Amino acid sequence: TVTGAGGTIVGPNQNTASINVQWNGPAGNAIISCNYNNPYSGCSGSSTRTINVRNRFIATGPSPICTGITGNYSVSGGGLANWTISPATGYTVGGSMTNVSGIAVTWTAANTYTITATATNAALYCNPTSIINVVVNPTPVLSNIAGPASVCPGSYYTYSVSSNMAGPFLWTTSPSGAIISQMGANNDSVIVQWTGIGPHSINVSQTVKGCTAS
Repeated sequence: TVTGAGGTIVGPNQNTASINVQWNGPAGNAIISCNYNNPYSGCSGSSTRTINVRNRFIATGPSPICTGITGNYSVSGGGLANWTISPATGYTVGGSMTNVSGIAVTWTAANTYTITATATNAALYCNPTSIINVVVNPTPVLSNIAGPASVCPGSYYTYSVSSNMAGPFLWTTSPSGAIISQMGANNDSVIVQWTGIGPHSINVSQTVKGCTAS
């Protein structure tokens, strides 16, 4: 038998010299009891063992993420940890990385990083460390939109943009103005017919590997 800490015997618990136990929590002390009886010899006995069930130390945070974005990484249950990030460049951290429940990391370079959180009080947990593998993807950098800023209603005008990365562009106009045609392999140029009296605006964005710039 198993009592405490949500312990459940997985498999048979009779006529066997060993058992498998799944601990479902909450953390605390549990007791395993084994009672033995041999009906042929009349021999019997019992044994107990106290098990200290600890919480699992888990660190969480966003991945993948984009350059220029701040990701918040923390440990569950309000625990405290000492944090390290490898490699040691390509990011900035706002605040301390020692004896804190979480860190805010602003990623400045695309790469794959390993964040390691080590529990300040390892005795409280069944595992002393938790690792997060973070994939940081590059965010596109767009040029200023090239094209006329003063226009006549009903006329057609061409606008274009460039980027440091290959990928499709998405154009929008407001409050009025129709995109008549899109040109280039990634729609890097458009022809717009403006209608009505302005001011109007034209916007363009690009998304590559989930990272968007506009």
